[in-house]
Amino acid sequence: MNKLQNVEKFLKRGLKNKVKLSLATMVAFMITGVVTYSAESNFIEKDDGNTEVLLILNGNFGSSDNKKVENIGTFISDDKPVKPSIPWIPINPSIPVTPADNTITITENKNTTETAFTVEKDKKIVINNGVTVTVTSDVKAVNKGTGISPDWQYDKIVAGIVNNGGIAENNGTIDIQGSVDTEIGDNGDTVKTGEGYGVYQTSGTFTNNGTIKIQGNGFDGDGDKSFETKGGVGVYVAGGTATNNGTITANGSFNLTDGSIGLPMGIGMKAVDGAIVNGGLIENQHFSMYVEGKGTATNNGTINTELFGLVAIDGGNAINNGTINAWFDKTGEAGKGLFASSYKGITTTITNSETGVVYGSVTAEGTGATVINNGTIYGEKIEANKGTIVNNGTITGEATKPVINVDGGKFIQGGNGKLEADTFNGDIYISGTVANNNFNDAIVKEDSIIVDNLNGEVKSDSFMFNAKLDVNDVVLVRKDFHELTNKSEIADFLEGAYDPSAWENVYLVDLLNNYQYITNANDFYKATNATFGNDLLPNLSKQTLDMIKVNKTLLVDNIFNVDTNKDLRVIGGANYSNKDVDSTNLSGYDMTISQVFFGADKAISDNQRLGAVINVGKLEADFDFNNANREDTFGQLNLYSIYQKDNLKIVNNLFGGMSTGDYNRTLAFQNIYSESDSDLHTNYFGLNNMVSYKIPLDSFYITPKAELNFTYMSADGIDESGRYGLKSSDMNTNSIEGVIGVELGKDIIFDNNLKLTLKTYGNINHEFGEPNKEMEVKFKNVTGNSIKLDKYDNDDTTFDLGVKAELGTDSIKGYVQYNYNSDVDENTISSGILYKF
Repeated sequence: MNKLQNVEKFLKRGLKNKVKLSLATMVAFMITGVVTYSAESNFIEKDDGNTEVLLILNGNFGSSDNKKVENIGTFISDDKPVKPSIPWIPINPSIPVTPADNTITITENKNTTETAFTVEKDKKIVINNGVTVTVTSDVKAVNKGTGISPDWQYDKIVAGIVNNGGIAENNGTIDIQGSVDTEIGDNGDTVKTGEGYGVYQTSGTFTNNGTIKIQGNGFDGDGDKSFETKGGVGVYVAGGTATNNGTITANGSFNLTDGSIGLPMGIGMKAVDGAIVNGGLIENQHFSMYVEGKGTATNNGTINTELFGLVAIDGGNAINNGTINAWFDKTGEAGKGLFASSYKGITTTITNSETGVVYGSVTAEGTGATVINNGTIYGEKIEANKGTIVNNGTITGEATKPVINVDGGKFIQGGNGKLEADTFNGDIYISGTVANNNFNDAIVKEDSIIVDNLNGEVKSDSFMFNAKLDVNDVVLVRKDFHELTNKSEIADFLEGAYDPSAWENVYLVDLLNNYQYITNANDFYKATNATFGNDLLPNLSKQTLDMIKVNKTLLVDNIFNVDTNKDLRVIGGANYSNKDVDSTNLSGYDMTISQVFFGADKAISDNQRLGAVINVGKLEADFDFNNANREDTFGQLNLYSIYQKDNLKIVNNLFGGMSTGDYNRTLAFQNIYSESDSDLHTNYFGLNNMVSYKIPLDSFYITPKAELNFTYMSADGIDESGRYGLKSSDMNTNSIEGVIGVELGKDIIFDNNLKLTLKTYGNINHEFGEPNKEMEVKFKNVTGNSIKLDKYDNDDTTFDLGVKAELGTDSIKGYVQYNYNSDVDENTISSGILYKF
């Protein structure tokens, strides 16, 4: 019943909107068919030996640019948007273990120079309270009396526990000691140097409820403040999760008699993959918590250090919910409470949460490094050395106000940020979050920035605002949307959206807030046009029309232009077409059309054949923007007439079809993430009229030709799902294409009936119709007027140039063809095999 309703709907729509066109196409087909049929009225009686089967395999591969639609502005495409990341710091669930069979409990002290315990998958080990496991590591040293030579590599894994996928728990003490006592210079100072691991984990879970001690001291042998030995690691994680609820400690710094200082060289917890979590105390470490690569770190406890608190390098990510005390008592200088570094451009982020408190300096170095402060930082030096610091909390000093240096990086003051500094060297950028949920034209944030010496300017980090500092108050002034986008209807919509009556719609408020967070024109153009589908939806009707043209070209090259002298010709074949379209401000895409086709034609006179072919296939497209893709299934019926007398050929093809499927796209920018999808349904019909005349010229021939092609498409409106889903009305379009061209060819005959045909051709194409119209869309869930999208605007007049080579016999032929179309600099290579029997 649904199919019958669809047919009825299609016929009514066609009769209502395009009666004249449909009648014209029918009359044109009838006239040409009757004329050619009347000219040759001698029927051919069917002969059982006069039947031919034509099998066809065809493929073509093309690449082109995409049109720039009007009034968007120019922007650059980034990679496809990525789905939201997994929740912060994934904590692996405990691995189920049967205590009676698979749990080892350590109840006695142990001393060893090797790894004390190894835990495999599905096993569990528990070191009881009161038990001490002492491991002497394998430090190497030479040149006694002059210092220790560097030993940068562990000779073997020496650890209290090696965990390879089980569960490990320490309720006692793991003591990793250095093995060498070495004199420093001639002063008789002795430093115990250590390396090794309290716990070395490849996977699984580890929990420390007791104490892990590291003899992690380095030394300065020559007084140049270069520390040459490697310290130990309390907990090393290459997978899984490790949690410290107890204490991880090491020897603190100490004074040497030559005037230098012996520094701690150990690492409290380190992760290169997996997660480390501190809920207890980590103290006296060179690096208290250190992550790189895929490692993540969370500090919920306390870190006391003279050097580095929370460190993230080249891909590591960390968060501080607790307290970090980074202060070098012996020099009176601040240590690095937070330190993020990535000169490789890999996203590396440390976040000080609302509950986080940091005493010490903060550094973000390298283009990939970011430190985000949502809590409180009592700093001495705050440095953005090619990195980014975002302040949504409070940055101030304890005894004195901090000095802030921006060297090739960026300092951003957020919505709830408060900054107190003695000196600020660089520019301060005001985030659009200052305007969060505030849609007034001018927004004032009082006492937001108190800087005694500002050696720079206050600027807006939001593309939507201008910013200034009025004494200690930050002032943002909104720009008119017509300054921000060339698309007047989008600008009108957004200006109207700032009417307070519209703010009750939470989706609209969320949308406006996130526009305010955008920092540059490129991202603003992308976000606003993606919101309304203006960068994607104009492609849809263009792709459907391209599919119809692929079907036409398939018939022309493999059926209409393939001569036969048989009474009946049975036809079957398959075609694969791929087209790669580059992006402009309109999304590019990779489109594949795969189909099978079958049918037959019959001679009804000496010079005329009538036939029918059915195409059934699939159109698939993956778009460059918005994680979008499309998938349609189509069917097309072709009823054709081929009239050929002497060198004259006239072809008429009446076709009709249906395409049905869906598409989906993702709106993703700033904190917006919304998936939408919609069904697609298009009915179409049309008429191809082609005439050519072959003129022999010595060993060459020339073939002038002309075409007049009609296509009418009726597409149901889109109806997207999702928070920011769009809806449109039905859209009817038509294409009336005229073509004139000429082909120059030469046949070369070889022995054994082998023939090579070389062709070159040129066509001039002119579009008289309107195949692409402006789609008018409206949000389903957001207040506001409808918006007309920019249409895909083909050039009215284009040209084709091409060459083709055919090689074969009467029964089998292969060809390869190159075609250039001027409209979008499209280059297409086609090839095929035709087999007759």
